[in-house]
Amino acid sequence: DRAAFEGIYGSSVRIAGQYTGQLDNAGEVIRLEDGLGQVIVQFEYKDGWFDLTDGMGFSLVAKDTKADPQVLSDASAWRPSPQPGGSPGRGDDLSSVPSPGAVIINEVMARPGGNRPDWIELCNTTGQAIDIGGWYLSDDPDELTKYQIPTGTVIPARGYRVLYQDIHFGRAFGLSADGERIILLGSRDGHLIGFMTSQSFGPSPTGVSLGRHVKSNGADDFVALASPTPGGPNARPMVGPVVISELMYNVSADGQAEYVELTNISGGPVTLLDPASGLAWRLTGERRRLDYVLAGVQQVVLGPGQRLVLTRDIGSFTTVFPKPDGIPVLAWGTGGLGDDGDDIRLLMPDGLDDQGNSRWILVDRVRYSDGSHPDTRPDQWPIQADGGGKALGRISLTEYGNDPANWHAVDPSPGLP
Repeated sequence: DRAAFEGIYGSSVRIAGQYTGQLDNAGEVIRLEDGLGQVIVQFEYKDGWFDLTDGMGFSLVAKDTKADPQVLSDASAWRPSPQPGGSPGRGDDLSSVPSPGAVIINEVMARPGGNRPDWIELCNTTGQAIDIGGWYLSDDPDELTKYQIPTGTVIPARGYRVLYQDIHFGRAFGLSADGERIILLGSRDGHLIGFMTSQSFGPSPTGVSLGRHVKSNGADDFVALASPTPGGPNARPMVGPVVISELMYNVSADGQAEYVELTNISGGPVTLLDPASGLAWRLTGERRRLDYVLAGVQQVVLGPGQRLVLTRDIGSFTTVFPKPDGIPVLAWGTGGLGDDGDDIRLLMPDGLDDQGNSRWILVDRVRYSDGSHPDTRPDQWPIQADGGGKALGRISLTEYGNDPANWHAVDPSPGLP
């Protein structure tokens, strides 16, 4: 609508023409053709790339207008406009606003215990100091300006800045022990700028911080850390006391014989039951609605180094695989493991959340693939486990589990080292 456009941006912008229809808010393919119908450039944008460009008044700006058109269908080739409204007909000074990823929410303490305060650690990933004075921090997407960071707050190059509940944001909000989303929004001279980052996190045990861990494929998870490190590099992820040690997700002989093996890697016995609530630990899967409370009315105790096998059907399992002597085998019944990939989680109960429901703490997680589904990164999971008679075996039980580099294809050995 030319009249509507000029009502916002003025009549000095050179307009090549007026199109019919409209851009899809959910994302779509954009194609520019010449007079003969030959494609000059084509790409697909998506609404989930940046919150700022999805209804918050900022436009999508290509980082490099000379980039290969093939990369333009990836969010990494774009960024929000430096200022609200975009800049149709003129260039953008992209250096005036930090690039996406320049400042990240690196670590949080949402359940410190005692009288200790919550805290949020921000990290500057660039080689230049970044002034975040006047920026906003919030835990509510409908109220993004809950807390304004004091003027003069600077994060040094490759450095950190910790904001504490009692000193900084406590009058505006507090972190939930049940998990939530933290949002950092850029601002300058009282006006929003094109920078926004956020971080979601789940429930955490008392005294345990959650932080960013970069995996071998460049992706990152926000996980429980071995120790809190406010103001410094993150510690390694917390691993154990029980881990997912082997997965057989595609059994060609009988799909109901699929299994998950758990191992106690701690130095003492682990009871897979919360004595306060009477709830047992839980195994869940995303793709095929696996949701199994491990013990039911039974109590399972794993000694140091002991393994436990969970399968869909015990009869099918023992037909395909030898039943390991002295190793408990439990059947989850309904649901299953996805053949083309899944997100398998081991959870333990930890009291009640703010809504009076059971709080579930993530103990271990494996988001595997079948080796044939590259997305923005190559699929590093071994293809031999996809119906080829192999299982996924964890290489190191004490290293972080949700990383393809820590898994390889092995002969199935449920319950055995």
